[in-house]
Amino acid sequence: MFPNDEDGREWADELNGSPALFATHGYEVVPSGFSRNLTEDFSAVIALFEERECQMLTGAPLPPDFTTFWTQTCQRGFSPKVATIAKAILFPPAVEALGDLGHNLSSEIWWSGSHPFSSSLTGQPTQALAEHYEQATGKQWSQPGSSPTAIPTRSCNRRPYADLRRVAICQFAFFITIILS
Repeated sequence: MFPNDEDGREWADELNGSPALFATHGYEVVPSGFSRNLTEDFSAVIALFEERECQMLTGAPLPPDFTTFWTQTCQRGFSPKVATIAKAILFPPAVEALGDLGHNLSSEIWWSGSHPFSSSLTGQPTQALAEHYEQATGKQWSQPGSSPTAIPTRSCNRRPYADLRRVAICQFAFFITIILS
C-alpha cells in the first residue's frame, strides 16, 4: 500500500524498495498501485489483496489514509496475518485513533527505551531518556520524537564546522530539538 508521494515511490521501488527485499526472501509481491493521498475509498485495493490472498501488508501511507484503509479492510473482514506500516503509525495518536483496530499492527523501529544504548552526552541509558521524555512532556515517548540521537544535537550549534553538509545536518537537528524541547 503505497501513496503517490516520495515515500511511497521509494518504498515501492522494484530495485531498492520493499519489493526487492521481499523477493530476495521468496515472497511474491502484489503491487497495489500508487494511491492518491487522502483517498476515501480503498475497496479496489482491498479486493485485489483479498483475491490474491495476501497474508502480509506493508506500506508508507499518511496516517488518515491508513486509518481509512484499515477501517475499510476490517469492515470487509479481510485480515492479513501481518501488517507492518511505516510513517502512518509512528506516533501514538495515529494508533489511538484506530481504537481496537490498532491492536497487533507493527511499524519499523527507529528507537525504543529498550535499546541497549546510552546518550553520548549524558551517559543516560535509553530507558532513562524515555522516562525523562514522558515526565517532561506528559506524553508517551515516540520513536521519532524522543530519540537519543536528538539529545547530542543540542550542542551542535555551539561547535564550528567547516563542512557545510555537517552544518546543514546540525541546523536540521537543532530545529528538531527545539520542537521537541
